[in-house]
Amino acid sequence: MKLNKIVVFTCLVFGLGMPGFSQTKPVIPKLDEKAVVLDSAGMKYPYIVWRKLLDSRDYSVRFKSQPGEAAGYFVLFKLSDEMKVKRASAMAKPRESPYFETGARLKDFSVRD
Repeated sequence: MKLNKIVVFTCLVFGLGMPGFSQTKPVIPKLDEKAVVLDSAGMKYPYIVWRKLLDSRDYSVRFKSQPGEAAGYFVLFKLSDEMKVKRASAMAKPRESPYFETGARLKDFSVRD
């Protein structure tokens, strides 16, 4: 009986206590006007410039951090055509509409003023 209690206690300690010792993922800061954005050559971009590049949807950023650094930085890179197609195909399809038939051609219409 005493051995069963020891086994159960040991299982609980290792089962509930061990997840606390697992590695944690680095915290990625918000991509705002305070964020540090560099290109692959190390040139720092001001907020207005990198925001316009991201808005064009031709560029994206990746977060990088070094093990000894307190804070990381974002690396700006140009998207290839394959990356753009992959990104577009991963997007969710729009919800079906009761007003239009999916895949059907819209009927011609006339407008008068």
